[in-house]
Amino acid sequence: MTGNSILEGPGMPDSIGVYGVACDAYCGYFNDNNGAALDAVASAGQDVLVNTDTINFAAPAPSGSYGIWLGDDSWTGGGGDYAPAGSETVTISDTAISNVSHLLVVDAGASLG
Repeated sequence: MTGNSILEGPGMPDSIGVYGVACDAYCGYFNDNNGAALDAVASAGQDVLVNTDTINFAAPAPSGSYGIWLGDDSWTGGGGDYAPAGSETVTISDTAISNVSHLLVVDAGASLG
């Protein structure tokens, strides 16, 4: 994700500007840019670049809001749902985040590159 601007006003509770979940199983709910289903297994340690982005939710910061949350692997699939289970290697640079409860969270499914 590079060069994006995410502005929210008024701020909504529990909003997330950028949310990344690594997936080494089929991520069957998503399509690529051309509309084709993502049905290939992604490699472990997927490279994720977050660069020169601006995330600004309205002041005061909405409760439970996140600017960037990467590597959330706490959700598990059930009832036929696809479960995230993988890892991301993330690089974050030149990103401005303001008016959120949690600026940056790098969870267990990710590591900083």
